[in-house]
Amino acid sequence: MAGRPQPNAEPQHFRRQFVTQIDWLTSECDFLVAPTAPITAAPISNRRDDYGRNAWMNTGIFDLTSQPSIPIPCGFTSAVLPIGSMITGRWLEDRTVLRFAHAVEQATTRHRATPIL
Repeated sequence: MAGRPQPNAEPQHFRRQFVTQIDWLTSECDFLVAPTAPITAAPISNRRDDYGRNAWMNTGIFDLTSQPSIPIPCGFTSAVLPIGSMITGRWLEDRTVLRFAHAVEQATTRHRATPIL
C-alpha cells in the first residue's frame, strides 16, 4: 500500500499549516484576544440546531495548536447571558497568559459583575 495517503494525513497537514500561521501571528504580538464564541449564549430552549457545533469554534481551535488560553468574563448580552473573551499566548508561555489574565481582572470589574435578572 505504498504511496496511498494515510487516513489522517489531510487533517494533520491542516494542523501543521494552522500552527505555523498562529506561531507567526504570536511572534508579532504578545497575546491574541478574541470572543470565546462566534455566537452569543442562548437559553437551552432557544438554541438553534447548529449551536453546539458553532459555540466552541473560537476556543477549540487552540486545542490544535496546544497554545495556552484562558477565558475571561466580559459582561452580559441584552438577554442577560454571559459574554466572554479568550486570551491566547505563545506556545509554552502558560504563566505569561495567566499573569495577563490576572492583570486584566485586577484592572477591570467585569469578572465580579452579576446579571440583573
